[in-house]
Order: sequence, then C-alpha cells, then structure tokens
Amino acid sequence: MTTPHTILSSQARENLPTHVAIIMDGNGRWAKQRHLPRVEGHRVGVESVRTIVRTCGEVGIKYLTLYAFSVENWNRPKDEVDTLMKYLARFLKSELAELKENGVRLRIIGDRTRFDPDIQRPYQLAFNLGVSHEVLPGVAVTAEWFRSTFKQLIERNNVALSLTDYTPVTLFNPVTSGTVTAYNLAPAKASASDLLDSNDPDLRHRYDGIEINVSARLPHGARVFGGSSTERTLSNSCSAAKNNPNLLAFCDQWQNNIPFQTSFKLAGTYPLPWYGIAVSASLQALAGASASSDPLPYGQFTAGTGWDPSGNAAGPNGRGTYLNVAQTTTWTATTCLDASKCTVGQRIIPGLTQAGLTVPLVAPSTEYLPRLNQVDFAVNKSFSVGQMRFSPKLDVFNAFNSDAYTGISSTQFGAATYFRPSTILQGRIIRLGVDVKW
Repeated sequence: MTTPHTILSSQARENLPTHVAIIMDGNGRWAKQRHLPRVEGHRVGVESVRTIVRTCGEVGIKYLTLYAFSVENWNRPKDEVDTLMKYLARFLKSELAELKENGVRLRIIGDRTRFDPDIQRPYQLAFNLGVSHEVLPGVAVTAEWFRSTFKQLIERNNVALSLTDYTPVTLFNPVTSGTVTAYNLAPAKASASDLLDSNDPDLRHRYDGIEINVSARLPHGARVFGGSSTERTLSNSCSAAKNNPNLLAFCDQWQNNIPFQTSFKLAGTYPLPWYGIAVSASLQALAGASASSDPLPYGQFTAGTGWDPSGNAAGPNGRGTYLNVAQTTTWTATTCLDASKCTVGQRIIPGLTQAGLTVPLVAPSTEYLPRLNQVDFAVNKSFSVGQMRFSPKLDVFNAFNSDAYTGISSTQFGAATYFRPSTILQGRIIRLGVDVKW
C-alpha cells in the first residue's frame, strides 16, 4: 500500500521537522465561499484533522500541535460554539482507540483555568401559556404569558482568596449623596490567583413576559394589527461573591425595584375609495434600552455569567452607573459633589491594592434610555398599461423626525462621555419609488 512515508525520498524524510504546529483557521470562510453553513466548514475541518494526524504518524513527525480554539472563539454565536464542542467530543470518542493503538499521546495545552470535575452544562426551563379568541367578527385577540428560568449556572471564583482577605472602605456616592462600600484586597494577596469554574445552584435568573396581540379586518378593506410586550428579567448573584465581596453590590435584583418594561406596535392599511390609492401607517412605541450591563447574561462563557473575578469589569451582578477607581484616582469637582463627605484632590481609595476597581453607584437594570417613538407613513397606487403593471409608492420613515437615542458611550460617573448619546435614531427619510412588472 502506498503511504506518505513510502512516496517520500530518504533525503526528504531526513529533512522532516520534529515538531509541526498548525493554526486551524478559515473553516468559516471556506464554507462561505462555497455557500455552505459555517458549521459545515468545521465538520470538514475535523476530517482534515484526522488526515493530518494519520499523515504525521506515517511520515514520522513526532510532535503535532493544533491551535484549535481561542478564548475569543467563545464570543461566537452559541449555536456555532455548541456545534464545535460536539464535533470535538465526537472526534475524541471515535478516534481515541486508534490514537492509543498507534502510541499517540494527547495533551491539552492553553488556558489552564480549572473546571470543577462535576461541572454540568447550564440549561433553561421555558414555559408559556396562551389564549386566542375572536372577540368580534374579524377581530382576534391573542394573549400569552412566558417564563424562563435558568439552572446550573456557572461561576468563576478565585479560590485563592476569601472574604477575610478584604477590608471594607466606605465611599461617598455622588449619585445618591449617600455612601457605598468597596473592598480593598490585602497586599499579601495581590498576586494570588487560582480560578475555578463550577456550577452554583444558588444563582437565580428569571425572565417573565406578557404579550397581547390584536388583528382586525374592518369594513371597506381596512386592516389593523398590533400588540404590546411587557417583560422583566430578575437575577440574584449574591452567592457568586463568596470569594470577592465587591460582587455583593446590588446582587439581589428582587430587592432593587426592577420595573417591567412595555413596548407597543400598531400598524394599519386602508384603501381609499378613489383612484385605487392605499394608505398605511405604523407606530412603534418601544421601551428605552437598558443603560446597564446585564447581570448573569446567560449563555456567555466564563461560566454563563461573563464576568471578570478581579472586579475590574462588570460582575455577575451587572453594572449600572459606576465610579472607576485606580490606585492613583482622586476626587474631582465632577465626582466630589459634597465637600463634607469627600475632598477634591484626595485619593478615592488610599492604598488600593487592586490595579483598578469599578464601584457600583446605581443598581443595574434601573437606568433606561428614553422611549423610542417612531411613526411611518406610506401611500401607493397600482395601475396597468397594456401588459405592464406599475406600482408607484411614497414612504415616509420617522415622519415626525424623532431624535431619540438608543445607545450611550459610558455609564462611568464623572467621565466626559457619561450618558452621552452614541447612537441616535436616523432622521426623517422620504423615499419615492415604483415597481414595474411585465
């Protein structure tokens, strides 16, 4: 049988490297070029790995390193990551016997973050109950209730630390004029790090929503349809603070008066009684976007919570308006708003051990951007000339030129970009067009 080893000359075999390293990249692009789903590229990539491993063994290459998955890859769509993990597990199960038979040793290198040996995959329980009824001839109403609860959420803790390694520091809260507590790490523990990912059954994350929709066929060809959506998500991440008390701030959203948010949409069409002209209009009255980083954002890596255990980024308790404190950060005229409780020019946390600390000032999910109200209009008419049919139309988007904003630059109190709008609704657009069919 011809193998890669037999077709190589003796000189070529002598020049073979001892160690080959391959960056496994481009599966998605390969699939896109062939108009295939991205996951198909990953499946073919697995077949390539099988060929590469066998070929290295046949030609005598002793070491093969495959750079297969980076930390950034966890930010890909959840379905794609799940598929990659399935392919990896399937490959190991199907090839393990052959690898062992051929004397191949498998080692995992890279991120050495530890996982609890009993770690389980997080999951979601979703419930909904709905009813639909024709309340009048041509008028139907649908109402549905939704609830989702999330189980076996994972947290990442620095188990080299304990609550006794921190000292509480009381700070002035410039938003409420009250106080807030931050926790300074003991200098002896500044470099202590032993990260462990594990399930925490006490992490709570629940979504509740109610949707009501109406559809009506009215006399003279008029149609109206629309609905409302009222929803709220609550989380309790207090148990994730067992190794870092800085994660305790606003950790129980059941105590933070988180409001329900309601959005409305309404649209209708009406054929005018002359010249075949039809008019339509729509209204969107959407709840303002949250200005916060969400607590326990389900589905992200780093334990289904996506937080930095050092406390330098948004934690499992989320982050609303906050104070950014570094070791040399001092009170300024924009952050020290009460001279009796702080002093301009004085360090906010003298002797801070951590390189940086975000101090929450406002509970997440209680700060929202303005509601977005947008009205659109359209007029169209159809007529035929011979075998050709023309449909001229006029569309007016954002007819009242709303300047509502849907994003902000920062929630860092005292920063020049604090609550500065970063994304503004596009202004009024008038579009003229015609569809021609023949």
